[in-house]
Amino acid sequence: MTEIRRALARRDWKTLRLEAHSLKASAEVLCGRRTGTAALQVELAAARRDLEAAEAGLAVLTPDLQQLQSALGALSGAARQA
Repeated sequence: MTEIRRALARRDWKTLRLEAHSLKASAEVLCGRRTGTAALQVELAAARRDLEAAEAGLAVLTPDLQQLQSALGALSGAARQA
């Protein structure tokens, strides 16, 4: 997420698109379909160089990613205790 935010702040559309694409793929593999969809929105906005849409997508992506990270952390903790 840090690199996504940096790329957006720099208007580095290529990096933003690639980072969002990578996050989308990873999230979908980990069953984070909602997060993957939000990352796709950022990726597509970056391809269009649409700052407003990229910022809107990031606003959705951020809490979704935090929720996914929390869920994965809980799973990891439960696995360690088992």
